[in-house]
Amino acid sequence: MSKYKLILLVLVGSSLACSLTSPPENRAEEISIQAQPTAQIADEPIMPTSTPLTCIVTATVLQLRACGSVSCIVKNWLDQGDVLSVHEKKNGWYLVTTPTAESGWVNSKYCGGM
Repeated sequence: MSKYKLILLVLVGSSLACSLTSPPENRAEEISIQAQPTAQIADEPIMPTSTPLTCIVTATVLQLRACGSVSCIVKNWLDQGDVLSVHEKKNGWYLVTTPTAESGWVNSKYCGGM
């Protein structure tokens, strides 16, 4: 076998071996975690105080959702003037408890007074 054919065979074999090896199982998770933006202080849970923070529903009706997104299911409808206890703020949404002790998320644009 000539010297050039041997070098070509080694190069092809090593590149094929590299393409057949799989990355570590958790590598995709590591990449996605590293790409996530850091949380802002405003997105952290609100620390308990002697007087709970509240907001008042300013919209005519406001949807109480299972999570903080418009794609989440609507658990209930809240009325204008309802006073809600606020437990957390995240990405423009409040985690609240209603006067009837139901918990869920509301869009912070429609709940003022904090």
